[in-house]
Amino acid sequence: MRPRPHRLPDDILARLAAGGGGAEAARHLVAAERSKHRLLVLGVVRLAGSHPAVGHAYDLLAWIEKKAPEAVETVLGHPAVGAWAAHVIRSRGTATQLGALAAAAAILARLTARVEAPAPDGRITLPSLGQIVTADPADLVDLRVHPDGTLEAGGRRVRAADRTAGRQAEEREEPGWLPLRRITADGFSLCVDDLDPFRWSPDEAPDGRLPPAELDVWREHLRISWQVMKARHWTLAGETASIVSVLTPITGPAYRMNSATARDRFGAIGISTPRDWRWMASTFAHEVQHAKLGAVLDTVELLEPDDGRYYAPWRPDPRPLAGLLQGTYAHLGVAGFWRRQRADETGPQPHVEFAHWRQAAFEATGTLLDSGRLTPPGERFVTAMRGTLADWMAESVPPAALDAAGREAAAHREAWLARNG
Repeated sequence: MRPRPHRLPDDILARLAAGGGGAEAARHLVAAERSKHRLLVLGVVRLAGSHPAVGHAYDLLAWIEKKAPEAVETVLGHPAVGAWAAHVIRSRGTATQLGALAAAAAILARLTARVEAPAPDGRITLPSLGQIVTADPADLVDLRVHPDGTLEAGGRRVRAADRTAGRQAEEREEPGWLPLRRITADGFSLCVDDLDPFRWSPDEAPDGRLPPAELDVWREHLRISWQVMKARHWTLAGETASIVSVLTPITGPAYRMNSATARDRFGAIGISTPRDWRWMASTFAHEVQHAKLGAVLDTVELLEPDDGRYYAPWRPDPRPLAGLLQGTYAHLGVAGFWRRQRADETGPQPHVEFAHWRQAAFEATGTLLDSGRLTPPGERFVTAMRGTLADWMAESVPPAALDAAGREAAAHREAWLARNG
């Protein structure tokens, strides 16, 4: 259960700064974030002090790791676990959910185990697997895990999802058991987490599970977008496959789509139901950039403290420098997506999107470099971003698409000035 120190090699950081990195760079970031989760869990255990249920759960996790390290890695790497541990440390809250983590690891490892976990609202959440519904709410419930993958708790005995040995998870609901579901496309498999209380902030996570019809829409758009990403956007595909493990339904604004990432939930993307495969693919391009930069910022300090507010060509409100950096890196990825996509699509829209977002991100790199608040590594990082964008600015775009992108940019700035002065 010990975390390891991490340092990004200079060549990996340089590739990330240029906007890409690929699967190799993604693996470095994933390793660093998994260690971060372990540090957070250790912080939870230390905060709990001598609590017997927490101490036993931690000892059980350590024992399982000796027997089946991949099972513990799967559970601790689940994005909601990072959010839960960070919440406990910030709020000085209860740490007994660690028992559910240990039970989930035991299920995946097919080991016998006994542990206690909380059942608020009569439900016990097993990260990466699902929820067992007990008869009544309780502060602590005795959990018994059996080698055949069954689990006993609060008078229930259920067969929990089993992903060991590369088998597809069992996703059939039964009395007392709500499994997490998965969507798969050509070997790329994502968990759809619509159960864990820490999957997303409560004000953005809709109540209830994603309806089956909407899940089918997600599945179909993932199938097509993944085909396109593998064929045309292989760097993005490699990064996505390495980093993203969970999709979480979030609420979209009226008549619009919504997507997001969160530093505490590395590996998860929150999305509303996509309207088509293009939106889903470009969302991966956008949100994977956010995930990459968040992991870089956990490893390398790029910014000095700053209380300024800056113009961002994609937001209606002034942004802090940290937000501007995140948005710039994300839109560098969006511009790169449309740069490749315009070679394979007819019509003006891919050209307009490429011209618009390359200009927006290029402009924002200038703001970042002029701020005087970048650290030396930050200067190098943003300079490399700007170098990539400068090369793209020299690429030809049809005049009509260039004019349309210019009008969009001008309208955004005019509206921003009218709103913010």
